[in-house]
Amino acid sequence: MAKLNSNDRIGPYPYRIVRPLDTHGGMAYVYLAVDGPPSDPRAPRVVIKISRTHQEHPSFYEDTIYNEAERLRNLHHRGIVRILPVKMDSDMRNLSYAARTRLPGSPWFLVLEHLDGGSVEKLIDKRGRIDPGSALEITRIVAETLQFLHDQ
Repeated sequence: MAKLNSNDRIGPYPYRIVRPLDTHGGMAYVYLAVDGPPSDPRAPRVVIKISRTHQEHPSFYEDTIYNEAERLRNLHHRGIVRILPVKMDSDMRNLSYAARTRLPGSPWFLVLEHLDGGSVEKLIDKRGRIDPGSALEITRIVAETLQFLHDQ
């Protein structure tokens, strides 16, 4: 799949690409996007996750992102990013949580809420050492989230 640029679209959806997000490889391409016209400062920001397409095992990559959508749809916890229904440009109601792009290979994609703030790694890069209270709070939230996932 070719790299997407600012203002690109992935099909008949209202999402417009803002920029790629750092993914370090992985099984999908991840982009920051706006849900609506990019000129509208109130248009919500979302994350678009597009499955990689490979000649050798295409169904594996498609199944992986589709399964992720199905699992995220049923998980509701403050430590887990929310999946959003894929919107269409038309007024038709569509509550699908995974859809195909109109990009070469027609890879599947999903839409996730965008959370400002960045990663713990970026926080450490920015601030240096994290104070013990903040480190304990981050650890507590991660532990609660892992316990929730284990219970599911």
